[in-house]
Amino acid sequence: MRLALRVFAPIVLLSSPSLRAEDTSLDAPISVPGIGEVRPEVVQEVWRILEARGEESLPEQEQIVDGLASLGSDAIPSIFSMLGWMQGYGEETAVGEYLTANNPYDDANPSDDLRARHEELLLKTLVRMRHDGVTSYLQKLARQRVALGFRVTAVRVVVAIAQEDQGILRDILGEGPSMDIVLIPKIKEIADASPSGLKRWVESRVFRKLRDFLYHKQPSLRQVAAKALGELHDVESVPRMIEMLEDENDRVSGNALWSLRNISGLRFPADPIRWSRWFETESVWLENESFQVIERLGSENSAEVLAAIGSLSKRRVFRDEIAGELSWVLQHENPEMRRLGCVGLRSLGSKGAVEPLVDALPDVDEEVGKAAWEALKSITHQGLPFDHRAWSAWLKGNKQRP
Repeated sequence: MRLALRVFAPIVLLSSPSLRAEDTSLDAPISVPGIGEVRPEVVQEVWRILEARGEESLPEQEQIVDGLASLGSDAIPSIFSMLGWMQGYGEETAVGEYLTANNPYDDANPSDDLRARHEELLLKTLVRMRHDGVTSYLQKLARQRVALGFRVTAVRVVVAIAQEDQGILRDILGEGPSMDIVLIPKIKEIADASPSGLKRWVESRVFRKLRDFLYHKQPSLRQVAAKALGELHDVESVPRMIEMLEDENDRVSGNALWSLRNISGLRFPADPIRWSRWFETESVWLENESFQVIERLGSENSAEVLAAIGSLSKRRVFRDEIAGELSWVLQHENPEMRRLGCVGLRSLGSKGAVEPLVDALPDVDEEVGKAAWEALKSITHQGLPFDHRAWSAWLKGNKQRP
């Protein structure tokens, strides 16, 4: 392939229709507009990719993947930026062209080893590229019909990026059913990576999309959405879940039942009438009786405080609202009440209790600190030691993420 290059600086390569990769002998970094300094070996690799574009042979694909991987993940974004710059379009298009030409899930490609190495390269590339470009590329990919393996890889990219920026989940979810069916089961994993679960500005849009999926004509999407909302403890979806107990698809109704049980902590059978009565009772309690029980948490009578803790810790359906109130018990003057408050918060399982539980780790009473530690491990699924500094650092690190 022969290319007409623009100006490289400080090393200048004039436009030439006969310029080839072997004609460029560089021994110092070059400066590319909008990219910065690029190492000579990166430039050579870009040439090789361009020369090989359109090749379908397995050896050629292997050479490209090996060449890219050998440069290290730091160089990978520069490669695709330069591809786009040389061809007159953006790095997003360059990545798309590369992936199209070297699709590791093409039926004509029999190499499992190449597939694994290509997937690793793809993950490193997309995770390290600018977020906006990656989002745009993945949105386009979600709207296309691509192999399942490729979709799985793309979802792995979304999950990896979401550890640092949950906004990508909001942007990708709902772009295409073929991607959604793979992405939705991973939302709980993304939420668990953060002490507070999904960020509020992400959660509202994600939950709205998931609730819409409960009415989707495609049973498989109703099925995975029902499971995800149950895992995320979405109380607003409970009335629809109760209706779905009578869904004509057994897997959909089965996931609806599982989610209702997970949200409530109860083991009722698939009886819509019984679940409806339960939810109505819980809603009335929250509206009319919860305030009286919460007031007892501040009582000087330990028996009343104990009874209030026991009552509140059983109301799992509204656990996020209750956890904020129950957390005040961790400041009670009686260490036994503080310890039981930790136990109650563990039973509720709300991430809204994470920060006050971290604050309770260095309690003057070691049993209170240990109860807080057990609650934290149960709620966050983190295996950190009984150490206040370790948990504080983890909490602070996650708070700084967008």
